[in-house]
Amino acid sequence: FLTLATLAILQAQRSSSHTWLWQIAIFAAAAALTKFEGVPRLAVVLAALVVDAALTRRWPAQPSEMTSSPSSPFVSALVVLIATCTASLLWLTVEATRGITANAEHLAQIQPLALGSVLISLTAVLGGVRTGGGVLVVVLAWAVAARHLFSSPLRLLSLVALGQLAATLLALLLGDTAPDIAVRTSATRLFEQFLPLALFAGAVGLACLVAQRRDERDL
Repeated sequence: FLTLATLAILQAQRSSSHTWLWQIAIFAAAAALTKFEGVPRLAVVLAALVVDAALTRRWPAQPSEMTSSPSSPFVSALVVLIATCTASLLWLTVEATRGITANAEHLAQIQPLALGSVLISLTAVLGGVRTGGGVLVVVLAWAVAARHLFSSPLRLLSLVALGQLAATLLALLLGDTAPDIAVRTSATRLFEQFLPLALFAGAVGLACLVAQRRDERDL
């Protein structure tokens, strides 16, 4: 859902159709209802959208320009925010009416000194072909196509993926269990939530690189 919502945002910025806005709303709402990580991950998407809009100078200069076009970053951000709040409010209503007790089982005091052990544990957990093969492919693809990944239009996807990586590391340091244990029990699941987006960005970046090399050879 997170990947689909982000890709819908990317398409909305390249189109004047409102269809993509509906897709953003649907996938963002679905992501918001996905476990405890849904809303924080959408917050990362919003932050990346703001940063990308600022870098490309697409953020509206006047309030009247904010909703004048479906391709406006402000419109996409507003749709994500409304969908997230609506889905969260719906779940809170269900909790209240069904007697479900809210909890913060994944929240605790941050442990910054545990960053080293988290990175070591991540290396061990993702060191296998089955558990870390996708991560290895992402790293290699990004290393080769880095130039294209941080230029428009792929920059938004790259910012979201990097933001999700940072948020994942922070979540492992905020857990109520020992960070190294949290890595062994949750790292694969947490990485799988945004790894498809990173793989997509890497694949498109490589395709752009190949096309550029072909054009240069034909000159």
